[in-house]
Amino acid sequence: MPSDGGGAGAWYAPVLYGAARVQYSDSKRGIDVTRNLQAIVAFESGPIPVNWEHAEETPLPPEALAPPPASATTPHQPLPPAALDKKRYAVWTKDFGTWVTRAQPLTIYSVPSMKLVSKPGESERDFQARIQLAGRESRDASVEKLRERYAQKLARLQHKARKAEEAVGKEQQQASQQKLQTAVSIGATMLGALMGRRAVSLSTLGRATTAARGVGRSAKETEDVAKAQVRLQEAQAELAALEAELQSEVAALEGTAPGGIAVEAIEIKPKRGGVDVRIVALAWKPIA
Repeated sequence: MPSDGGGAGAWYAPVLYGAARVQYSDSKRGIDVTRNLQAIVAFESGPIPVNWEHAEETPLPPEALAPPPASATTPHQPLPPAALDKKRYAVWTKDFGTWVTRAQPLTIYSVPSMKLVSKPGESERDFQARIQLAGRESRDASVEKLRERYAQKLARLQHKARKAEEAVGKEQQQASQQKLQTAVSIGATMLGALMGRRAVSLSTLGRATTAARGVGRSAKETEDVAKAQVRLQEAQAELAALEAELQSEVAALEGTAPGGIAVEAIEIKPKRGGVDVRIVALAWKPIA
């Protein structure tokens, strides 16, 4: 195996190297992927010299393997007797394939509530980042739909409040004009009474009657203003209540934390007959 760049104190230990192409398939989740798997395992003393359960993965593919330097300054551990028995390699090859099939599943991550499945080879950290993004996008879409659902009600109440406000302004203007007209009538009546030769003339009496009627209309206009103001307050309160309801629902949606969503880890076993053992061979591992 290639050296890891060890110094003068490096030496080599014998290991068993295995490489396989593994196919994983899950039609339900749309998974169909093939990956290369390489592993090494140290020789052990005892009746079972090779136990793939103790293997560790290595990134080195078979084509990257190279013979160790045949230098007197690079010592090698002695080979165990089992490593010299060629017949054992066929058994170890079969055991390697069995170990890959049983102990090397493809782990993917899933969030059923969001219908999200990690991509083959995607780390859990990267998948969590994708969950966060999908959660924000889903939340923004939900908020937009919520605003659209409230839009017609809000427009209707806003129109109602606007009309009520206009009615108040109109009633106040009419009331002001009526008060002014009543004041002029009363003033004219009093002036005619003071300046006329008789204490009360027919014209003065007529103006007094008109003034009295004006006072009544002025009182009615004032009452109409009060009623219009009540209607305006009711419309504004109804609008404020609906806006508060909308904001409450928006806040509830925006307060949803995607990070709190449960992520399921799913193990997909290699496809039946999907383990293609490329090589199982003796190799040397550099030890610093």
